Amino acid sequence: MMIKNIQALRALAVMVVVLGHLQPLAQQVHPLLTWVGLGRAGVDLFFVISGFIMVYTTEREAPSAAQFALRRLIRIVPLYWVVTLGVFALAILAPGLLGASRPEPVWLVKSLAFVPFDKGDGTTNPLIPVGWTLNYEMFFYACFAIALLIPRRSVSYVVAAAVIGGLGLVGFGQTFTEVLVNFYTRPILVEFALGIVLGLLFKRLPILSGTRSAQLGLAALLLLVVALAASGFAREEALRVAVAGTASVCVVGLALMLERGGWAVRNPLTLLIGNASYAIYLTHMFVTQAFIIAARKVGASDPVSSTLFLLAALFASVVAGVVMFLLYERPVARLLRGLVAPRPVSVGPQSPAPTPQ
Repeated sequence: MMIKNIQALRALAVMVVVLGHLQPLAQQVHPLLTWVGLGRAGVDLFFVISGFIMVYTTEREAPSAAQFALRRLIRIVPLYWVVTLGVFALAILAPGLLGASRPEPVWLVKSLAFVPFDKGDGTTNPLIPVGWTLNYEMFFYACFAIALLIPRRSVSYVVAAAVIGGLGLVGFGQTFTEVLVNFYTRPILVEFALGIVLGLLFKRLPILSGTRSAQLGLAALLLLVVALAASGFAREEALRVAVAGTASVCVVGLALMLERGGWAVRNPLTLLIGNASYAIYLTHMFVTQAFIIAARKVGASDPVSSTLFLLAALFASVVAGVVMFLLYERPVARLLRGLVAPRPVSVGPQSPAPTPQ
């Protein structure tokens, strides 16, 4: 069963990320709109949601470790590979548009395999600039799948949270020179563990059912969203993750409590954006960069024209992502799930159903 408020938060998270990547236009609208790190706040929310959803879905469906891993691959890989190959082709045809992303075959292989690497510009981004988050997601899924090998499901959740959270806690105290070690010991990993803990507590969360309680919950939710956005101004990574992770857990928790009390987001457009959030996330950089370049070429530097370009870029990013979701991501996922799903055994008159021994 879909949790509508979670889908609404996914929509919020992806729009925050898109806004964060439109900072050059936003600054021209008003100097106060210097959203330093705003995009990271959206990622923080995504990571907590991811940790929660893994517990929520595996509790309901009880997949094996292999089934879980296969489902995650079907969910993530097809769209990611297509966009990565598109970036690689663009790097060959128009290398000046992609900055540090070059058409290096080794980079392509590592990007497709979700392996972090040093690009020589101080980042470990794959060919898709926003793909670093997918490297973390896939690492989290791998840890979670291994933990699911433990027969007792509640223990597997605790082990997954301890492993992924423990690695993140290492990053609060030190950094490493080796790329992979440093990448997989960053504080942001703690947010997956926080999401797992929230999933374990889900059934014990209070229900905000009364009108007064719901109003207070909504007010607190708005304040926490503001706090989450403001966390981007923290220069120290550990501090930013501590603030953003805490705020994200509270935001997701309140959204769940409100839905349990009957206060759920039912706006079709919001839910559609939430469903298409992955596609929007992976494709929006093409759109936002195109609008930023176009604004520079036509000399749109005043607040009015910059506002128009900003709004148009937001709209176009959503449309492009939704189209990709409807025409590629969802149909391909359905096709692949159908191919790998266990097929029912046909039982005819000459083939009686076996009786239990």
